[in-house]
Amino acid sequence: MYNLVLDSFVGMNHHGQSTILGCALMENEDIQSFKWLFECWLRCMGGKALKGILTDQCASIQRAIELCMPTTIHCWCIWYIMKKIPSKLNGYKGHNEIKQEMSHVVWNSYTKEAFDRNWIDFLRKYGHGGNKWLSEMYEDQHIMIPVYLDHHFWAGMRSTQRRESMHFFFNKFITRNSFLRQFVK
Repeated sequence: MYNLVLDSFVGMNHHGQSTILGCALMENEDIQSFKWLFECWLRCMGGKALKGILTDQCASIQRAIELCMPTTIHCWCIWYIMKKIPSKLNGYKGHNEIKQEMSHVVWNSYTKEAFDRNWIDFLRKYGHGGNKWLSEMYEDQHIMIPVYLDHHFWAGMRSTQRRESMHFFFNKFITRNSFLRQFVK
């Protein structure tokens, strides 16, 4: 009804339960909107930036984090990326097998050197050395591959599924026809 985007900050409490830390209704998902969101967050937190943030592959979020919270460790949700494989590699024969193999490389490479070696073997095996999307994934390995991020504390979170479950919760009570005051209540 209002064409607003709901964005939320979801964390985990000491019992391992999802906890909503904050949320915002935004006009759109451009850099300026996310910059506004992070500036509001910083004001509410007394200028203290997040230690780490886990997001989907939104370039606008990434740029806003770089501008507003340059010391924050930014990580992409690997679950979200793996979910894209069928659409990104759908033209390739056996994309389900490719997805399984890529998942194996991502989750079972315990050193950076092993990841590099396994990734190259994976590309050779399937003949995808020239695939643009896979090349971009490799370039961004430092913000999505677990072995590059394991030295940071993530409270067991590896995906944005906790945020998605919070959105599912809101969707049970709020529809496109709801008024803003219903959302706040």
